[in-house]
Amino acid sequence: MRAIRLHAPGGIENLRLDEVDARQPRPGHVLVRVYAAAITRGELEWPTERLPAIPSYELSGVVAEDTNEFSAGEEVSALTPFDRDGVAADYALVPAEVLGPKPHSLSHIQAAALPMPGLSAWQTSTSCGPRSMAKWSCASSSSRRFWCAWEAFPRERHSAFQAAASASSTA
Repeated sequence: MRAIRLHAPGGIENLRLDEVDARQPRPGHVLVRVYAAAITRGELEWPTERLPAIPSYELSGVVAEDTNEFSAGEEVSALTPFDRDGVAADYALVPAEVLGPKPHSLSHIQAAALPMPGLSAWQTSTSCGPRSMAKWSCASSSSRRFWCAWEAFPRERHSAFQAAASASSTA
């Protein structure tokens, strides 16, 4: 499969499209056909001893194979764990517990761009306490309300998640 890999720290000029071994499904993971992946500036500065490596921990895509948790063809997005290669590739093997439904109102590019800012928003809201959260939510952008809604509604209640995302994208 194809993957974007960083070969030397610095900038985007050090990213190359390479052929790498295909991801093999394993228990507790979902094989996702990646439609969009977001790369942060910090990933372009990884230390040399870690390279070459696949950047990006944020993705949006489609489930490639049926699993106990997801059906093939289901649109999903995730912020994946940082302890492994990233997801800037044709396919990614994603832990099922971090995968969630992609809101229908967002494109794959939009959905892939939200996890890291969403994590920052969630961390800010939880570290400031309930009073600050109430003020902050009222003043936040629609994407931040969307991700706070995602944290509040686990996958089992994804209909509420979809409703919150739809309402936020039109706000």
